[in-house]
Amino acid sequence: MLKDLNLVGGMTNTDWLNQFHDEMRTYKITQGQLAKTADYSRSHLNQLLTGNKPINEQARVRLTLALRSLTGQNNIDVCIDYLGVTFKSHDYEELVTELFQINPNHFNLKEGARYGYAATLKCGEIDVLLSPYQDANADGYDPSEDSGTMIELKGQGCRYVESYLRQQDRTWYDFLETCIALDGHFTRVDLAINDRNGLLDVPTLIEKCDRDEFTSRFHGFRDNRTKQWEVSGRTLYLGSPQSEVYFCIYDKAFEQHQKHPEIAIEDQPIRTRFEVRLRRKRAAAAIKNLLAERDPEKVVF
Repeated sequence: MLKDLNLVGGMTNTDWLNQFHDEMRTYKITQGQLAKTADYSRSHLNQLLTGNKPINEQARVRLTLALRSLTGQNNIDVCIDYLGVTFKSHDYEELVTELFQINPNHFNLKEGARYGYAATLKCGEIDVLLSPYQDANADGYDPSEDSGTMIELKGQGCRYVESYLRQQDRTWYDFLETCIALDGHFTRVDLAINDRNGLLDVPTLIEKCDRDEFTSRFHGFRDNRTKQWEVSGRTLYLGSPQSEVYFCIYDKAFEQHQKHPEIAIEDQPIRTRFEVRLRRKRAAAAIKNLLAERDPEKVVF
């Protein structure tokens, strides 16, 4: 498992190939071994690895899984799939510049926002939620009514930020440390385990819950079924959405197939996703541990 928090598919082809070659050299994997495991011809593999043939997402995943199989690495990875951070500051230009290293002029302002904020700045999938400025030194100032500024990154927002971080030669750890340096308060973080082999079978887990064949500190469970749940389009939630820790297990391949029906379920790169959704103190503790350990697998498990 990579020790960063980026998805396998997010890198540019050049960066991905450079890292892939580094791993092959580190583990002394030959092209012959890789071609046999990935079920490619030697000539086709050579053209992919030299950049003479375009390498798409499916080829990346196929080669990544083959390399991990040859090196004994886990065919899972961990990524951030939601991040909420609040700041007391109303200086959104400083926050945007320091956090994302993006010119604030690239953000568009629109009226209205979630969670009681007054307006939203958007750049692609990045949301910056703004509240009206309040002078903390003025008479009658009530800090409980001052929401400051919130950065909200949903799943696609996290992938969007990753593309910037790679271009800037930064990591999620750099980004999180900058949040702390700017007195950010982490309200929520979702850590997603992406299972590329189908190690967890969601319908089986739901059946076990139905038969009370599980042990948990949580008081209950529920499952959501799509109209075609017999095709494994099911989701299992453990815990309460209002609690500080909450689990969600779902069939990612089926979900992505619904969005992109041209790609068959069996050809989707991620089979199952297990999300650990953390709020308030749990979120802050997870971020602290990620920065201390620099090992997403250890922290999330």
